[in-house]
Amino acid sequence: MPWAIFLDLYRVLANPGLMEQHYRRRYAEILSRDFGVPVAKGKQIHDETYAWYTAEGARLDSLQGDMRDGEEWVRAVQRMETDHLRMAFEMAGLTPPPNLNSYWMKLETEIVSGIDALYSDVKPALSELKADGHRIFLSTNATRSNGEFALVGGGIKEMFEGLVFMENAKAKKDRPHYWRRAFGLTKIKPAEAVVVDDIPAYLAPVSTMGARCFQMIRPEHAGVEKGRWPIISSLAELPAALRKL
Repeated sequence: MPWAIFLDLYRVLANPGLMEQHYRRRYAEILSRDFGVPVAKGKQIHDETYAWYTAEGARLDSLQGDMRDGEEWVRAVQRMETDHLRMAFEMAGLTPPPNLNSYWMKLETEIVSGIDALYSDVKPALSELKADGHRIFLSTNATRSNGEFALVGGGIKEMFEGLVFMENAKAKKDRPHYWRRAFGLTKIKPAEAVVVDDIPAYLAPVSTMGARCFQMIRPEHAGVEKGRWPIISSLAELPAALRKL
């Protein structure tokens, strides 16, 4: 039976460590090219603002109730992105551009679209899934400028029939709101869906809705929390696993 397969981005399709390594370099190089910021200074700015961004993201994740669903969530994430970019310009001694959010999306799109951080098993597995008749969708907590353009950088965007990211899901994957939006946007019924993610909390709500789930635990992340779903250790295992459903 062909399935609609929703694949997470980081730790399923793309190596976050490799992405961060190249992201940091390209971020600094673009600041140097466009504003004359020394590359070493650009890397320092990246590291300090990213530390703030990570802490602020954790704070947003702790919010309760409807503040994590819908337009309120989108605005909160966009404020976080704007504030961390403003901080970067202040650290560089530069006047921020007038529309920080638009500038950030343009900057991150350029950064990420130039990085191939895919795991080596991804492209062959996607080809096999397509050959078996499955439809492939991206499901990520990332923004469009990161999630979509990571697929561009990896050269696999054309293999996806739909993309679900922060701006159109308007929540994170631990929220039922995310998955209701995902299925509405893609016109997929939960019973037709297979979801692959590395985080049990992101599989729990969609599993409750009736989707089949697999937890990806790659060998380098073997110590992570395990959920109640079948585990695969590479995307190469997924086509055979689907044939048994």
